[in-house]
Amino acid sequence: MKENEELFLQILKSYVNSRSFEKENGGEISGEAVGSVLALAKKHSVQAMCEYALSGHTQLVNQTVARSVKRIFAATTLLGIFEEKGIKLCVMKGFIVRGFYAIPELRTFGDIDFLIEKDSESTVISLMEELGYSREPGEEHVISFKKDLEYYEFHTRLAEDDAFEGSVEKLLSSAWSYTKNYNDYKYIYEFEDEFHLFYMIFHIAKHFRTSGAGVRMFCDIAVFLQKNKALDMIKFSSLLSSCNMALFAQNVLYICRQWFGTESPILDRGYQMSDNLLTEITEFVLNGGTFGFCGSSLEASEIRREMDRQNDSSRTAASAEKRTLFRFFFPTYEKMKKRYSFVEGKKFLMPIAYIMRFFGSIFKPKRAKKAVGRLQGIRSGGDEAMKQHAMYKECGLDFFK
Repeated sequence: MKENEELFLQILKSYVNSRSFEKENGGEISGEAVGSVLALAKKHSVQAMCEYALSGHTQLVNQTVARSVKRIFAATTLLGIFEEKGIKLCVMKGFIVRGFYAIPELRTFGDIDFLIEKDSESTVISLMEELGYSREPGEEHVISFKKDLEYYEFHTRLAEDDAFEGSVEKLLSSAWSYTKNYNDYKYIYEFEDEFHLFYMIFHIAKHFRTSGAGVRMFCDIAVFLQKNKALDMIKFSSLLSSCNMALFAQNVLYICRQWFGTESPILDRGYQMSDNLLTEITEFVLNGGTFGFCGSSLEASEIRREMDRQNDSSRTAASAEKRTLFRFFFPTYEKMKKRYSFVEGKKFLMPIAYIMRFFGSIFKPKRAKKAVGRLQGIRSGGDEAMKQHAMYKECGLDFFK
């Protein structure tokens, strides 16, 4: 690990534990080191936290607080409207976890996530449009709305695709049975503590699958554990074992202990991750940024997912590269129907859609350039994919299809 990366984690550790970095580390750090650390902090969307730990109320810290106050006020107002209308909604992730930080307003987020029932989807769309929000493009099972600083995602499923084993899908589909009322609301809910922790660990796994997960996701788990000391160990362990996530969860909790000193009765005290695996995951997380998009190439991740599906651990990445190339030229029906709605329910029209996609890319320079870049990434991403595949298997990420 590089010196600036070690310093970055030390500063975050001080902030997460509400301690003075200066007192813990015996003085200030140089301006050059500060600049390097803050650049890394910005990459992981925790710059305000690090600046506060180093310098207190800087201009950025104050701006972040002001922005967050506006966003939380707007979100709370929206919750009041949903409560008044009697529309069930579950708040989760950042909106809940921010309250566990010493200064909640410094825990930023790009969007605020809610879980809604599938049957209320049309009601939610009508209400949000009536309130003046504009609908944004989104994945299947996710409805996104934006207005000024506000950005909301309403999920009808916690796993938006079919990439997970049936046991994971079954558990996530029963999420409403693991909810409790949020504060004094009647129709607004949050997850029970054990399920919420399970879901945050699953969320890291989901992001690892597609690209990567940043330091902030681990910070969230660290502060969650600090503020929830009375977790039901049996219930939490049962959630993990029901879908083969126990090993991955142990590794996530181990990393939180190594980075932030977070002790938890959930973590087996005798558990020891290999130094090599800890180093690999640390480098992978730190290089990737908030959602992993900055480090490894997305094409390498695509090849690795093909290897995961076929369990090609004993083979070279060549066959996975070929399958990835095939999927590049001929995407699945599920992907094509999102772009060309006319093929939904009419798979026999797929050849027409493929032809439209081909010529649409050829005659649009930006698309053509992007396509060429992706092809180059696929042809050169095999070694990285092999390394990812081995790391993922070792850390317990084997509950994907």
